[in-house]
Formats: sequence, structure tokens, C-alpha cells
Amino acid sequence: MSHQEISVFEAINWPEALAPSRSPIHFTNELEVEASPETIWSLLVDPRTWPTFYPGVEHVQLLDGHESLHLGTRFETNLAGQDVFASVQEFQPVTRIAWGGYPKASEASKAYHAWIITPTPRGRPPLDRGDDAGPALDRIGEAGS
Repeated sequence: MSHQEISVFEAINWPEALAPSRSPIHFTNELEVEASPETIWSLLVDPRTWPTFYPGVEHVQLLDGHESLHLGTRFETNLAGQDVFASVQEFQPVTRIAWGGYPKASEASKAYHAWIITPTPRGRPPLDRGDDAGPALDRIGEAGS
């Protein structure tokens, strides 16, 4: 259990098809950082910054004329050597953002990445990230862990 007496699995709004009970690959990470929720949020919604803190991300290209992430924003990225197409599926400013997608080479494989920002009593919010991937997405599912 985390500091809030709720597990990361419970805090994530998993898409039904990618729920941990239905997917052979899933994991979560919890990281406490010395930064304000607003600072963390500004990094998450600006994918140009992702290569500086998100291991395995080489670049991110926003589609449809967007300059930052919002609900429904579509984007392409290279994650762990795979070209990936994704879109933002959950967006609650300064609290949580999640995106789901698939490698361009195989739409049958899917992944879901959720970032939850939770302030702690010490004033440093942990950055909870849950990732879940389908059976053929083991290389992408491991990225950023």
C-alpha cells in the first residue's frame, strides 16, 4: 500500500481490456520527487521534455496542431526503439494524465501509461506511474521502468 492506503493499481483507471487481471504484462512504479505538482505537470504535458526524464523516449511528435498534451491529443513517439502511435485518454490537470497506444508495426498490441501526481505530507508529490501492456508488447511495456 502507498502512503494513501490505496495501491497504485487501485488508483489507476485501467481500460477494461488492459486491466492487470486481463493482461499478462503490467507493472507500476512509484517515485517521490522534490518538485511541486505544477512543475511535474508542466513536464508531463510538454512531450518535448520527455527524453530528459522518461527513459527510452527518443522524440515525441504531437499531431493535429497541438503544442502540448490535452484530452484526446494524438501523438507519435519512439519508445524503446519502437515507433508508437498514442493518444491522451485521461486528463485531470495537475493530478493525472494517461495515454494509450500501440506500436505502428502491430495494432494488435496495446499499452496504457498512467501518471498520477499525489502530494505527500512532506510536500513532495510522488510521481506514480502505472503501465500495462498486452501480450506482444513486452519491449515497450518495459520501457521507462
